[in-house]
Amino acid sequence: MIPLTKKLSPCLTLKTVCTDKFKTERISVVINDSPDARRMPVTKFVFSVLKCGCKQYPTKRELNKRLDELYSSAVFPIFSRGGGKVSVGFGVVMLGFEFASDVVLIFEVSLEFLF
Repeated sequence: MIPLTKKLSPCLTLKTVCTDKFKTERISVVINDSPDARRMPVTKFVFSVLKCGCKQYPTKRELNKRLDELYSSAVFPIFSRGGGKVSVGFGVVMLGFEFASDVVLIFEVSLEFLF
């Protein structure tokens, strides 16, 4: 496992870890912010609501149906606190591309789905 960190801009960092130990892949989009006791409950609530649907997939059923089409991928909210910062975001876990059929470009479709 070799981690790689690349600064894309002053506020955007790409971190990758390549390994062949797992049959799944994970993409996470995380925003780091300073802790604010008034804003944190609202942020948690918004991210919890977003995992139940969005404009393209307005119900949880439609969202889960799309995830099932992507080899039972899973979307999850990310909340963490520590070191004087709060991290919030979303992640998606998907089947490794070498195990998916050639018809589906699972990484690209999952990345699009995440955004």
